Amino acid sequence: MLVVAAIEVKLGWKQVADAERHLLRLRDERVDTARVGDPAFLAVVTGTEYAMTLPSGVHVVPLGVLSA
Repeated sequence: MLVVAAIEVKLGWKQVADAERHLLRLRDERVDTARVGDPAFLAVVTGTEYAMTLPSGVHVVPLGVLSA
Protein backbone atom coordinates (compact mmCIF):
# COMPACT_ATOMS: atom_id res chain seq x y z
CA MET A 1 0.00 0.00 0.00
CA LEU A 2 1.37 3.38 -1.00
CA VAL A 3 0.72 6.36 1.27
CA VAL A 4 1.10 9.83 -0.22
CA ALA A 5 1.33 13.09 1.72
CA ALA A 6 2.61 16.56 0.84
CA ILE A 7 4.29 19.09 3.11
CA GLU A 8 5.45 22.60 2.33
CA VAL A 9 7.64 24.63 4.69
CA LYS A 10 7.15 28.40 5.12
CA LEU A 11 8.62 30.80 7.67
CA GLY A 12 5.64 33.01 8.46
CA TRP A 13 1.88 33.28 8.39
CA LYS A 14 1.85 35.52 5.28
CA GLN A 15 3.12 32.61 3.15
CA VAL A 16 0.57 30.06 4.41
CA ALA A 17 -2.08 31.01 1.81
CA ASP A 18 0.43 30.53 -1.02
CA ALA A 19 1.52 27.18 0.39
CA GLU A 20 -2.11 26.07 0.74
CA ARG A 21 -2.76 26.99 -2.89
CA HIS A 22 0.37 25.08 -4.02
CA LEU A 23 -0.56 21.96 -2.07
CA LEU A 24 -4.13 21.92 -3.38
CA ARG A 25 -2.90 22.40 -6.95
CA LEU A 26 -0.41 19.58 -6.46
CA ARG A 27 -3.17 17.28 -5.22
CA ASP A 28 -5.69 18.27 -7.89
CA GLU A 29 -3.46 18.60 -10.96
CA ARG A 30 -0.24 16.65 -10.42
CA VAL A 31 -1.01 13.53 -8.37
CA ASP A 32 -2.64 10.62 -10.17
CA THR A 33 -5.19 9.87 -7.44
CA ALA A 34 -6.72 7.09 -9.54
CA ARG A 35 -3.39 5.26 -9.27
CA VAL A 36 -2.06 6.20 -5.83
CA GLY A 37 -5.20 7.39 -4.02
CA ASP A 38 -5.83 10.65 -2.24
CA PRO A 39 -3.03 12.10 -0.10
CA ALA A 40 -3.17 11.05 3.54
CA PHE A 41 -2.72 14.71 4.44
CA LEU A 42 -1.54 18.09 3.16
CA ALA A 43 0.38 20.29 5.60
CA VAL A 44 2.25 23.56 5.87
CA VAL A 45 5.03 23.51 8.48
CA THR A 46 5.67 27.05 9.60
CA GLY A 47 7.25 29.26 12.21
CA THR A 48 3.87 30.52 13.40
CA GLU A 49 2.57 29.88 16.91
CA TYR A 50 -0.78 28.24 16.17
CA ALA A 51 -1.74 24.84 14.78
CA MET A 52 -4.95 24.61 12.82
CA THR A 53 -6.71 22.92 9.97
CA LEU A 54 -7.80 25.30 7.24
CA PRO A 55 -11.30 24.97 5.69
CA SER A 56 -9.64 23.32 2.66
CA GLY A 57 -8.36 20.51 4.91
CA VAL A 58 -4.72 21.66 4.77
CA HIS A 59 -3.08 21.44 8.20
CA VAL A 60 -0.88 24.27 9.52
CA VAL A 61 1.75 22.85 11.86
CA PRO A 62 4.11 25.05 13.86
CA LEU A 63 7.69 23.84 13.82
CA GLY A 64 7.76 24.02 17.62
CA VAL A 65 5.30 21.16 18.01
CA LEU A 66 7.58 18.87 16.00
CA SER A 67 10.58 19.19 18.29
CA ALA A 68 10.96 17.17 21.43
